[in-house]
Amino acid sequence: GQATTIQPGLLFLLRSPATLQVKLNGQTYTDFDGIIFIPGAQNGAYEATVTGTGTGVYHLAVGQVAHGSFTWKEYVGNISQGQQTTYTIPFSQTTPLEDPASNLSDKQRLEEIDVQLIELSKLSSHSSIQKARFDLKMGVNAFSRKDFFTLKKQLEQILLDLSTLRKSNPSDSVRLKTFTVADTLIDAYQAIFSKKIYVIGAAALSRLQIFCNNEEARLNTVLENKSKAGENITEKTQTYMEGKTYKERAGKTTSAEIAKKYILLFQTQILFREIGL
Repeated sequence: GQATTIQPGLLFLLRSPATLQVKLNGQTYTDFDGIIFIPGAQNGAYEATVTGTGTGVYHLAVGQVAHGSFTWKEYVGNISQGQQTTYTIPFSQTTPLEDPASNLSDKQRLEEIDVQLIELSKLSSHSSIQKARFDLKMGVNAFSRKDFFTLKKQLEQILLDLSTLRKSNPSDSVRLKTFTVADTLIDAYQAIFSKKIYVIGAAALSRLQIFCNNEEARLNTVLENKSKAGENITEKTQTYMEGKTYKERAGKTTSAEIAKKYILLFQTQILFREIGL
């Protein structure tokens, strides 16, 4: 048979008390039940405008189908009747961006983390969630003072708070949401620190990389041996694979994404330590 050819496209999904319009070069697309699909999407900067029809939290997911790849990214925020928020989404048929919204301010990105944490608190009453919100508040205060070393520390602490929550054996939905929060934080971390690499440090990044490489190999051997011994290692293997996924993402970062590489490896380290072996 003939090989399947996948055409480039853009998919927008909106969940919220709101409507969605997407514009490019004078052409307007309006959502139908919160969905806009643009087959054969052309290269360019798409303007996606969310307009509130009520008060609440909106979720805007952007799917990019490119030649040979697919990326998916969700943005969240609070909205009220008549309020508008516009996202600029640059689209390339060959190299889609993992975090496409190019016009979000650092302040908006920090607010996104809090919206995600509030949603997480509706799924679980564990104290680590309020701890994470407190750590974020301290980080926002540091951001307003331009104290980026403290902001870095507070954002990393939130990932540790989420790890504490996962170690409490929560439901699958809570566990999954911790990764949604983490990914929102990782994108914020890269956006804020991409031009402030001095807060990362080459030596710290190198140490983290070495730890993750060594720990991946060690855990692989330990888990294989436990499996051969007949032990139930399903949950530990799941956490190991999650850690490996973040490590693989770190390996795909560019030279302009040192901050992202660091925080992805930091999350890898957390997950490898979560296994408890």
